[in-house]
Amino acid sequence: PRCGRGAAEVWPRVRACSWEQDESSSLGLEPASAVMLHFSLKEALYKAIHPLLPATIPWHSIAVLPQPDGRCAVLKADAFRALEADAGLDVEVQASWAQRHGVFVTTAAACARPLGQQVPTPPDI
Repeated sequence: PRCGRGAAEVWPRVRACSWEQDESSSLGLEPASAVMLHFSLKEALYKAIHPLLPATIPWHSIAVLPQPDGRCAVLKADAFRALEADAGLDVEVQASWAQRHGVFVTTAAACARPLGQQVPTPPDI
């Protein structure tokens, strides 16, 4: 899909940090597709996380690093960790992606536990 802005204009609004864009080059995607993948992964994560945290989740509070095999590393920024601390929770997250017929399919799962308490992590997706 095409959007009104070029990938170079949109990247700063989508990514949480500059190396997200650098790391995406290893996926072999066009810049516009890399932006779309990052946006889709972050949107899936926010939809999974939102019911667990009572506050607004800042867009740049998580970073995603999609891997060529469909896995995705998710990194929490200090702003996200502050939300967890305010809620007294540790939120575990996972995300994955695939490209099917030119369309990105992204999934995310999140579970929360009280700080300092062990619970099983979400199943692999």
